[in-house]
Amino acid sequence: MPRISPLIFLLLFCSQSLSADVTKSVRATGLGFIVEGDKAAAFERARDAALREAVEEAMGTLISSHTQVHNFALIEDNIFSRTEGYVRSFEVVEQGAIDEQTYRVVVDAQVSLGQLHHQLDALNLLIEAAGNPRIVCIGRERLLVNGQERDVNWGIVANELTRVLQQASDRFTISSLKLNDSMRNVAIEELVEHAAGQADIIIVGDVVVEEIQGIRIPFSSASLESRGIKSANANLQIRAMWADNRRALAALKGVRKAAASSLEAAALKGVGQGIQALSGELLEKLAKDWQQKVYSGRLIRLEIEAQREKVNLFERDFAVRVGGIERVYPRSFADGLAIYEIQAKNSAYQVARELSAKGLVGADVEILQVSLNTLKVKIR
Repeated sequence: MPRISPLIFLLLFCSQSLSADVTKSVRATGLGFIVEGDKAAAFERARDAALREAVEEAMGTLISSHTQVHNFALIEDNIFSRTEGYVRSFEVVEQGAIDEQTYRVVVDAQVSLGQLHHQLDALNLLIEAAGNPRIVCIGRERLLVNGQERDVNWGIVANELTRVLQQASDRFTISSLKLNDSMRNVAIEELVEHAAGQADIIIVGDVVVEEIQGIRIPFSSASLESRGIKSANANLQIRAMWADNRRALAALKGVRKAAASSLEAAALKGVGQGIQALSGELLEKLAKDWQQKVYSGRLIRLEIEAQREKVNLFERDFAVRVGGIERVYPRSFADGLAIYEIQAKNSAYQVARELSAKGLVGADVEILQVSLNTLKVKIR
């Protein structure tokens, strides 16, 4: 039976998911400023904003990857030139001035996802829609000889994990954590903690390489070692998790046997083949999680540094000012720190961009820290 490479498998997997929903019906709202009493121009601005919102909701957070941002404020917007190709039809269902300066338009739009599928690579789209998560690979190798185990620092596992992901797509934002001699005896959990500040997703590869001795050459009394050939079993464990909450994305195991002119070369060969064999399942699990995040609501932890009156203002205006907010769950408030869980259609990055761009009436909003699932702000 012919084997399908992990890249082809994942592209087929993503393609089927995107093709299943060719169009999507979206109701979206847009606002436009009324300049010098010109309501006709304000209507056009509000309509265009509503269409952008419709495309953004239908396609997850794709638009954010095509919009330049600085300090989470939008400084250049090229979205409408793309919405024209995606909005198959629309109907204005509500319109009118909501005050002397603002015009509001509500549209029902039919957004074509099929157009998007034909124009963009499915895997790259999914990576962008998930918010281009930063991935850090951590690898640890241990050598087992005559029942004795010791750490080695070949760097094989992290390099192979990085190579496999980059082979699947050049859109991955990926790096590896280099272990120096002082880090050899550090527990994996401590290494994960060390990497958490520079990653959204952490992939840990742990391998035990066991030297195999006494393998006889077929039809000969000689062993492989006598011919200068080293044999090894590579026992692999791969774990992937979100960095901020350590939620597991994948947990995989595999064993590979290899032979080469040196034990390190045999280990390199076995680890490379083992990771390659597991990569399809790893990528599939990452893709499934990202699809769930992109095409359904996600839970974002929101921490706010503010006095009570500003927290009340936030609770009143946040869901109105920021699009894609489904539910706001207050969790606690003490010593000027309010904790919320937000059910949202977009990532925390997208929420931060929009909150920074639109702000809250009567308050200054400062973005302190953001990851895909966590947002920290100060409101004054």
